[in-house]
Amino acid sequence: MKDFMIPEIMRENLARRQGLILVNGNRFSGIEKFFLSTIKQFESEKRSGMVFLRESVQSPFKYWSYKTIEDLDNAGMALVKDIEVLIFENISKAFEVEMALECAEEGRLVIMHFCNQSLVSVVHKVMSFFPDARAQHTLWRLLDLLSLSYSQYEIDGENNETVFAGEIIPLSPELKREIYLKGVDSFEEKIRMIDEETGVVTLNQSLLQLLIRRKISLQKAFEYSKDPQDLDSLLKKVGI
Repeated sequence: MKDFMIPEIMRENLARRQGLILVNGNRFSGIEKFFLSTIKQFESEKRSGMVFLRESVQSPFKYWSYKTIEDLDNAGMALVKDIEVLIFENISKAFEVEMALECAEEGRLVIMHFCNQSLVSVVHKVMSFFPDARAQHTLWRLLDLLSLSYSQYEIDGENNETVFAGEIIPLSPELKREIYLKGVDSFEEKIRMIDEETGVVTLNQSLLQLLIRRKISLQKAFEYSKDPQDLDSLLKKVGI
């Protein structure tokens, strides 16, 4: 398999020694390729890590192991005592969110993976796990730790080439306040107006770049776009 190209801003965040990164993508997004490349990066740096899966499997990596979330529940935090990086795959329960946040708060680098396809849908999902008061507290903990949200889409491009589009959102203090005070529903409109120097890349901007490089067709771009009207506006700005 050809090595997956991790976005540079993601590599910068993966170099952190603690904190929280959200990675979003379902089983048709090529997320397994992303994680294999990510773990290879950590392996090259000899950083120890652990991946929590639905079912435990044997690890092909020297410094990494694969466990289940039930293993962590049974053994407690002693299981991750000397582990530097933790990946929680396909989070779908309140308990898993709590464990991931606790590990990050203890000073580790934690990657939380959801099968949802955007930061907005992930926040909605996390909030739905908890009653109102606890949901707000959990959101505060999540935003306090979060540095980056990355959503990935695997696309069958031109000439039978597989390409990847993504939404990249570095979580600045300003964006965190926007989500916490005004709610996540106002967030998607705001990120479309954010200056590119902030590092934010919307899915439509990512699709546009693939179009410009002739990696995907116009039809394919609209097929994957969550906001066709905004994509059409971007296309007109560059004369497509």
